[in-house]
Amino acid sequence: MASELAEHVQKWPPSKQWQVPMFLAGLAALLLVWWVRPLWHVTEVEKLDHQLAAARKALHQSPADLKEALELGQAALDRAQRFPDRLGEAHFLIGSAYCRLAEQSPQAEADSIWQQARSHLEEAAKQTIRTVDDSRLMYDLGKARFHTGAPPQQVIGCLAPTVDHAAEDRSEAYRMLTEAYLHLPQPNLQAALETNKKQLDLPQIDEKLLAPARLLRGKLFLQSHQPGEARKVLARIDKTTPGIYAEARLLRAQSCQQDKLYEEAARLWEEMLSDSGQARQAPLDRIHYSLGECYQQLNRAGEAVATWEKAAGEGGEGAQAATFRLAESKLAKQDAAGAEAAFEKALVGEKSLGDYHNTLLDVTEAQRLIQQACKTYRVLGDYQRSLRMADLYRKLAPAEAAQGLIGEAADEWAKHLDHEPVRKIKVLREAAAAYEKAAGLARTTTDQAKWLWLSADRYRQAHDPHQELAMLQAFLRVEAAPERRGEGWLAIGKIRLALNRQEEARAAFLKCIEYPGPAAYLARYQLAKMHFDEGKYDEAEAELKQNLELIMRDKPDPEAHEKSLFLLADLYYTRGSFRLAALRYQEALDQYPSNPATITVRWRLAECYRKLAQHEFDRQGGLQNINMFRVWMPMAKANYEKLVDDLTGLKARGLLKLDGEKILHQAEFMVAECAFDLEQFAEAARLFDILADHDRYRVAGLTALKQLTRCYLALHEPEKAQEALRRLQATLEVLDENLFAGQPDEMSRKGWLRWLEWAKKQP
Repeated sequence: MASELAEHVQKWPPSKQWQVPMFLAGLAALLLVWWVRPLWHVTEVEKLDHQLAAARKALHQSPADLKEALELGQAALDRAQRFPDRLGEAHFLIGSAYCRLAEQSPQAEADSIWQQARSHLEEAAKQTIRTVDDSRLMYDLGKARFHTGAPPQQVIGCLAPTVDHAAEDRSEAYRMLTEAYLHLPQPNLQAALETNKKQLDLPQIDEKLLAPARLLRGKLFLQSHQPGEARKVLARIDKTTPGIYAEARLLRAQSCQQDKLYEEAARLWEEMLSDSGQARQAPLDRIHYSLGECYQQLNRAGEAVATWEKAAGEGGEGAQAATFRLAESKLAKQDAAGAEAAFEKALVGEKSLGDYHNTLLDVTEAQRLIQQACKTYRVLGDYQRSLRMADLYRKLAPAEAAQGLIGEAADEWAKHLDHEPVRKIKVLREAAAAYEKAAGLARTTTDQAKWLWLSADRYRQAHDPHQELAMLQAFLRVEAAPERRGEGWLAIGKIRLALNRQEEARAAFLKCIEYPGPAAYLARYQLAKMHFDEGKYDEAEAELKQNLELIMRDKPDPEAHEKSLFLLADLYYTRGSFRLAALRYQEALDQYPSNPATITVRWRLAECYRKLAQHEFDRQGGLQNINMFRVWMPMAKANYEKLVDDLTGLKARGLLKLDGEKILHQAEFMVAECAFDLEQFAEAARLFDILADHDRYRVAGLTALKQLTRCYLALHEPEKAQEALRRLQATLEVLDENLFAGQPDEMSRKGWLRWLEWAKKQP
């Protein structure tokens, strides 16, 4: 080929042959470059490897030359841009160097250095690096992530698998891993405890290094609800680390107090008081307050009060909490005024629930103390202070609950003001207004309905039907329960009836009947009573019969059944249906012997039997069907006698009122009359004789003597009959003429004189 090239060149003209050497030189250079190119490439890689090796050496020598490591690492990183398979290692070495630099730097500078370290290490983790560096990379990345606030899952993912064989300072590594477990969204206390134990199990004789780990372990046990284990660990921390010892002692004191180990807690609080300044680890007011609580539980009440008084003078949360306790103590000693002043002092400056913040005595306990004070003042009969405590409660409780307590306090006061009716009404209005406000503050319709119902009831007791009606109408706007709605309509009907708004009342009672429950029975009773009062007896009877049938069939309701039964009996009595009236009156008395109308009902029952007996006698002219007469009249007498016994018993106990006295006298007279009608003349004579003495100077005494005379005549004892007539004449002579005013003719003085003349002529 060369000879062919030479022959070809020789054929060129002489003028072009000078170019030949130049051409050959260029060709030779080209061939040289092509031949040397592979050797040149190997040299660049070797340079890069040399830089990486030098950076690694600077990093691992003792002490490490971090400046040189960073410079070499950066140069290697620049050169490695052309060799991607070396990028990971370059980033790793730079990141590791920055980690060491950050550990040696002041905190103010370290944060930014940790960020640089993390940036390089994150890049390294994306690349392929030598297997020997894998663990170290993950460990350094875990540290960098920890110090730069990365999510704890990422920190754990790096540190957990590498800490045991890649960490240079395993104590620090375990500390970081423990912290990471604690900062998980759901802290892993068990893993934190296990890691912390590994830290404490490392060969270490320096208590200053062990104390922080022990303190942390104690806190972990407390968080894990293992206070006993916590106190054991914390007790091993000694005074060689004063700050940590003080914190551990504080935790022990608090834990002992929570577990009711008051002797031990008190000893620790007392020890804190002997320290000075920051060594106590807690302000004096807090220590004094807590110590006072321990003394109180140990039945050292005097020392407790003295300690709380010190706390109260020191300000802070302890002062406020101690003032509450002092108020409680004063109230227990019945120092009503002192307790009230202390409670007010404890809450001075507080305006509402959101203002109260006290970690020693939380809002729930403060609320309990005020509530208890309200009750205690009531027990002491100091209702005004009870109401003031309820008003003070507004500073601690939700507005709705506070108004409810005010209403409750006013309620209780009103119960003891029967001797002051005007003031009672005023206090009841306060209760009603408080419940009304509570309803306006309630968050649920259920609570609104509850407060409105209470408010309506208190306005009822305060004799304010218009306000009561307004509350009930508001109640119906929010109440959803059918039975409760029925109760609301029933109450509205009663108010309208009392206000003489008859048709509106009737409409309310009819509305009530639409709902199930006891209120419907009572509403039907009210409708029947309205018919009864209007003289519409047929309509009233139909309503009452239906009511009694429904009550017994569907759901027995004692109140509605009792009222309906008594009213139906009255209806029959009014209409003269004495047999039906007697049946219903007897049923009513048997089932409801404690009814307030028992006296009236017993009288009417006796009257029913007497009228039935008289009717039988009159119907047959006194000659036939005497058997039925002798059935009814003894029953009449028995009921009159029962009435006399009951009323006499009430009189003996001083419980018989004036109207009862009148009924008693009438019943005694009717017993005598029944005995006479039954031809029990001896007994009748005895009774009329007693009545004549009792009514010696009254017109009724004349009637008794008249009947006494008839008894003796029937007994064929004329001498006694004449004696009775003489007594009647003597009584007639001394009675004032005014006593005969308004009497029918036969009962006037002249009428009595005529009868007296007739009686004297009888054989």
